[in-house]
Order: sequence, then C-alpha cells, then structure tokens
Amino acid sequence: MERKLNFLDVFSIASGAMISSGILVLPAIAYSHTGSSLFISYLIGGVIALIGILSIAELSSAMPKAGGDYYFISRSFGPLLGTINGFLSWFALSLKSAFAIYGLSGVLYLLTGLSMPLIAAAATILFVLLNIVGVKEAALLELILVAFLISIMIAYIIMGFPMVNREHFIPFAPMGVNSILSTAAFVFISFGGLLKIASISEEVKNPGRNIPLGMLVSVIVVTLLYVLMI
Repeated sequence: MERKLNFLDVFSIASGAMISSGILVLPAIAYSHTGSSLFISYLIGGVIALIGILSIAELSSAMPKAGGDYYFISRSFGPLLGTINGFLSWFALSLKSAFAIYGLSGVLYLLTGLSMPLIAAAATILFVLLNIVGVKEAALLELILVAFLISIMIAYIIMGFPMVNREHFIPFAPMGVNSILSTAAFVFISFGGLLKIASISEEVKNPGRNIPLGMLVSVIVVTLLYVLMI
C-alpha cells in the first residue's frame, strides 16, 4: 500500500473515531449513574484508553501492516485466534459506527426535521463510498470534520464555563466512589475506535513517528475536551 497519511491524518482519524455519540448523547444517560462526578469517570476512561494506546502504538510502529490487531494476534497466536479477534474487532467497530451514526442522525433530525433512518442510511452510504474512493480522501474529510467538531467543543467550553454553578456539584458523588468507577466503564465507548488506527498503519508515512505521536496527542486532546465539556 502507498504511504499517504501524515501526522494530522492520523490525529484526525483517531479523534474522529472518538468524538461522536460518546460525548454528544451519552453524558445525559451516564449522569444518572454517578451525578456531578461524571467528568471524573470520563477522565478515568481517558487514562485507560491512553494505556491501550501505548501498547498499540508500540506494535504498530514495529509492524506497520494493514489489519492492525488482527495481524499482531495472528502472528503471535496463530490464524485461528487471529480470525476470532478480527471478527470481534469488526463487530465492535460496527457497533461503535452504528452508535456514532445514531447520534449524527439524531442531531441532524433536530436541525432539519428529516427522518432519522433516512439520514442514517444516507450517512452510511456516503462514508462507505468515501472509503472505497481512497484513504487519503477519507482522511481529508475526517480532518475537516474533526477541525469543525473541535472548534464547536472549544466554543462550548469557553461560553459555558462562566455559567458553571458550583452548587450543582454538591453532593459530588451521591452514589459513592464505586459509581464513578462503574460509570467510567460505561462511558469507555466514548474512546472506542481509537485503537483501530493500527488498521491503516501500512498507509502512514514514517509510521515509527506519526502513529504513536498522532494517537497520543489525539487521546490527550479528546480526553481534556470531554472532561471540560462535562
């Protein structure tokens, strides 16, 4: 495969895999699990995602091959376990993508009034066709979308912080410390898809530098944005 993707492409693909319904829809549900301490749960989830990043970045740099974790596991444990893992990874990413499409169609429904299933089907077809055209074209759209999303998130944080009422954080953890930890597991899907950057490592320029740097910067930036937004 041709190595066309640079640091910004890796950053945008990794960030785009995370910024979706996990922050646009999930907090409203997760809040009922732990209360005002929810932002701590997101921070814990980000730290755990960072640990996973360190491992996958090392493997992707050493073996920058298409297939990502499927390639690593099939080489380490044989084709059977590699195939099982590949199927599970595909299934997990399908669910993550469906969750993201659901959030996207919900927001566009509020803005346009169009049918959510129609929006979801159109978005799915668009993204599939774009990926068939080529990874560089898909990465360019991803970069534009991520820049747009991050700009909105930063604007929301800047405008929202002066309105924060400290009284709303009392009690801070009404359901106990365990609820913070269990909610961290519940919201971990907000970081889902991040590790799949390894699947395109064969198309990244200078993978020994751009893959770990792009993934690390992505998870740190997105975690901080999540925490500040919550």
